[in-house]
Amino acid sequence: MRAAILTSMTVLVSLLSAVALAEVPGVSGMPCVTDANTLVINGKRRTGRCEGGTPVRLFGMDAPDLAQTCHDAQEREWMCGRAAAANLLEMVKGRAVDCRGNSKDPQGRLVATCHVGETDVAREMVRQGWGLAHGRESHQYQSDESDAHAAGRGIWGSRFEVPAEWRRKNAPPARR
Repeated sequence: MRAAILTSMTVLVSLLSAVALAEVPGVSGMPCVTDANTLVINGKRRTGRCEGGTPVRLFGMDAPDLAQTCHDAQEREWMCGRAAAANLLEMVKGRAVDCRGNSKDPQGRLVATCHVGETDVAREMVRQGWGLAHGRESHQYQSDESDAHAAGRGIWGSRFEVPAEWRRKNAPPARR
């Protein structure tokens, strides 16, 4: 009886260890920034585009598209999509990124939580005001968005259209 219990416990501990060690699918490496919420891990920039590698959309956030503009307090238009992408580039430039996720978006990108060291890249983008919490996916960055909004950081210091709405209105006819 005692041997059966020990054997059962050993099997249970082995199973639990295997589950704990099971790695969430993902990718790690040097990033190429495509826009303010997309990285291409192990991609190379050629003729202004990231080629090769694994495209990854940052989970839990949305950000202005490259062509999207915002308006400052004096109603001057500025390229907030490019500024947001530049902020992401500054955050990851020359640093390895580790991304973990298990789903793909309609464009075939891995949807993942990415870290540079201990920093959650999406959380930092939202905290700095260059991204919005993506409430349909998760509410984990909502307080970071509220803080950025209250402080007027990043795009929150401007008038802007929610990126998903901007994309819906500005998508080529085939994407609508």
